[in-house]
Amino acid sequence: MFPTLRWTHVASVILCIAGCEGGVSLPPCNDDIDCGAGRYCAPGRGCDFECVVDVDCTALGTCDARGRCRPAEDAGIGATDGGTSHDAGDEDGGVVGGPDAGPASCGDGACNGGENESSCCRDCGCASGYSCMGSGCVPDPSCGDGACNGEESPASCCRDCGCASGYSCSGGACVRDPYCGDGACNGGESPASCCGDCGCASGYSCSGGTCVRDPYCGDGACNGGESAASCCGDCGCASGYSCSGGTCVRDAYCGDGVCNGGESQASCCGDCGCASGYSCSGASCVCSSSAVRLQNVMPDSNQYCFATGTSYTQQSTAYINAGSGWVYMPDGGWADYSAALGGTFTFQEQCCYIDGCLGNLSCPVPGAGNYPCICAATRTRTVSVAACGVNFVSVCS
Repeated sequence: MFPTLRWTHVASVILCIAGCEGGVSLPPCNDDIDCGAGRYCAPGRGCDFECVVDVDCTALGTCDARGRCRPAEDAGIGATDGGTSHDAGDEDGGVVGGPDAGPASCGDGACNGGENESSCCRDCGCASGYSCMGSGCVPDPSCGDGACNGEESPASCCRDCGCASGYSCSGGACVRDPYCGDGACNGGESPASCCGDCGCASGYSCSGGTCVRDPYCGDGACNGGESAASCCGDCGCASGYSCSGGTCVRDAYCGDGVCNGGESQASCCGDCGCASGYSCSGASCVCSSSAVRLQNVMPDSNQYCFATGTSYTQQSTAYINAGSGWVYMPDGGWADYSAALGGTFTFQEQCCYIDGCLGNLSCPVPGAGNYPCICAATRTRTVSVAACGVNFVSVCS
């Protein structure tokens, strides 16, 4: 019978057998086949081993293919199926069996007896790019298999591992998702949603994330380099000037030589002048001369000549003498004479009709000769010169 064995380190593997409570946790198993080469299934414990080579056992023992120490006389017994065998008479729990006991079996560590990677990948291994998992060869993890495994990460395989928030996998790399301010008009952006990336229509500029109208003359605001000279409509003009036709022009003022801006003779005779007989003095119209206008107001008259049995017209004629000789005035005719304001004016008048039927006098008509006429007696008249300028006086009224 063998004593209880304890192993501390064999071939760089930490070993723990019966009596090593709290040791390394062992892989679970149902039988030896689940444990692979060099291990056996210890009921209630898992895949375990006692040795790696014979020298790990006592001087009289050997190490079988399942990593169990057996007495030399029992070598080759109980390992035909890779299972565990305990001698009913071995009350110490000694294990029997050996590495050369029986035909090949899957899990014995050797690819023989017709085994291949399909029937026993644990012994025969798998083709490149595959690994033995359970009872079959499965593909090794690879970028694009839909699972983020192996040593994959977002940096090495974003297709399987995805990307951090705000990034998307594109062309095998995590790239920043479009956002307003990345300098590219993409991801559904438009001038309305992100003018910083997409720009604005002509005449507009992006300001504060919104397209706003560029300054222009006439927008009511003096901005964008505008001035009174370039845009008086927005910027206004200096005092004394007004914007007219896009240009600052001098406001109307008395003395600008133009009668405008509500000016009149009374308010600005320097620009608007004065009435006849007045002159502008000290911004006011003052009387500079006066005159008397004598005008014949006696109308022509239609008559009938019984002597000839015909109708005819008596032509109104007035003769005026203001001291310089007689002046002929037909109906509506007039003559002006200078007179002192505030004084009087004296003249003589004779009212006649040129009358070819009843005329008993001879009246001269300038440029035409003398004609028969009838006349009223000559009279002298004196009138007051009360108004500056022309004083109208009716003759033969």
